[in-house]
Amino acid sequence: MLVVLALAVVGAVVVAGFVIDSLWSVVELITSYLMPYFIPAEVLPLAKRFGPWAGPHEVIGSGVHFIDAEKHCIP
Repeated sequence: MLVVLALAVVGAVVVAGFVIDSLWSVVELITSYLMPYFIPAEVLPLAKRFGPWAGPHEVIGSGVHFIDAEKHCIP
């Protein structure tokens, strides 16, 4: 009796895994089909989307160069 119950539990786990895997495949198929409709056709640069303050700034880059130069400078 215990062996039959153990086999039933193992069978139920295997079937549940198969069903979950099959449903996940269907969800992936649907999302891969619908995803192009939710991706914007044109990606605008930050400066055009949010204004000129959101564009790249040279000040940050120059600050990084100064910090890097201080680390590798021999006194």
